[in-house]
Amino acid sequence: MNDTGETPVPPLNSIKKLVCSKDFSPSSTMITNKNFNIIGVIGEIHAEEQLLDKTVAFLNSQNVDNILCVGDIVDGSGDANQCCNILKREEILVVLGNHDDGY
Repeated sequence: MNDTGETPVPPLNSIKKLVCSKDFSPSSTMITNKNFNIIGVIGEIHAEEQLLDKTVAFLNSQNVDNILCVGDIVDGSGDANQCCNILKREEILVVLGNHDDGY
């Protein structure tokens, strides 16, 4: 919080896109600011458990403090249950996506 009691918002130039490989289909973004922890953000997983596992491993190698999944875990050709297991194992906070709503 700043002196007015408001939580400061990180400046736009502190948002970095993590582009590792065109094979990484889950999108990921890392937000950094000296006043905040480093947070990895992933989404659009669509049951691609192998890509999710690679993405989480990459974010962990970047020493992120937390990972947030913004949804759309299901509705793809892979194993959605395995994706959920990865998210639980890594203690990733998950927000329900529009594709997840019916599951």
